[in-house]
Amino acid sequence: MAAGADPVIPTHREFTALLVAGALIALVLVAVVSLSRDQHHPPAQRLLWPAVGRNRVLHRQERG
Repeated sequence: MAAGADPVIPTHREFTALLVAGALIALVLVAVVSLSRDQHHPPAQRLLWPAVGRNRVLHRQERG
């Protein structure tokens, strides 16, 4: 910490880290809400989407 720096005010790096963390939390919340509102797929398939991705689950289902 630089001499005379205020420990309460975040530095540039801390502020950037907070912004990135906030964006990631927002994206996760949007994904959870989107999955919870989905009526076209069974709950087990919805749980797989966060783990392996939506496209992989859908392609497996189309193949049979």
